[in-house]
Amino acid sequence: MQVSASQILSVMFFPPRDIPNKATFVSNFLDYTEVFDADPMILPIGNAPPPVPRIVLKSRDERYACEVALDRVSFAYNDTRNQRRTLDALYPEYREILHHVVLATLAGIGSPIVRLGFVTRHLVEIGESANEWLRQSYLRTERLPTAYETHLNLLHRFEMESFRVNRWIKLWTVRDPNDPERDPAVMVEIDINTFPEESARFDRAAILAFYLDAFDRAEKDLRAYALDYLAKDEG
Repeated sequence: MQVSASQILSVMFFPPRDIPNKATFVSNFLDYTEVFDADPMILPIGNAPPPVPRIVLKSRDERYACEVALDRVSFAYNDTRNQRRTLDALYPEYREILHHVVLATLAGIGSPIVRLGFVTRHLVEIGESANEWLRQSYLRTERLPTAYETHLNLLHRFEMESFRVNRWIKLWTVRDPNDPERDPAVMVEIDINTFPEESARFDRAAILAFYLDAFDRAEKDLRAYALDYLAKDEG
């Protein structure tokens, strides 16, 4: 069994606002960060919904990307080089860059951060029969016929340290693209976000504390919803 982080995503939301001088924003943003060494993209988008990115910054290998929309800044890691790193091995590097992204966002947006989100996506390589493993682990199989794929979504609401959050756990079958009859892996996504209906103003310390707490929560959830189950099966 191998478990790796295929994506980490941090999102900072703010009230919708335009960035009138995008070139200056990009220049100032890059002063805070060094990882985005590919040519920045300023997209000529007119009357599009606020979540559509207007600015995209990337590293040359496209592992790291930052998207700036009218109501959010998103910073992502994607395993484009198939390194298959674990979350705990990858996060210190990611968090160091995230710290600079937070500073650049607070300096450049000029608007309060009112909501936060953190998503991790993990590839859990079982070897075979991932669909059946999901069914046997989580479902009343005698009441449900066997499906080609199984998708499970679970929503919890609770207080995480100092933050009240929604927490989605999503699990689904991953099939071999070269042999669709094989289902060797399960994808596990953990999505933690502050309540959209509760107004807040997060300063730098609160933002960084949220992402550290969310990382700790994601590590525990990954073990609780996938790794412990698998270890029990293997035992």
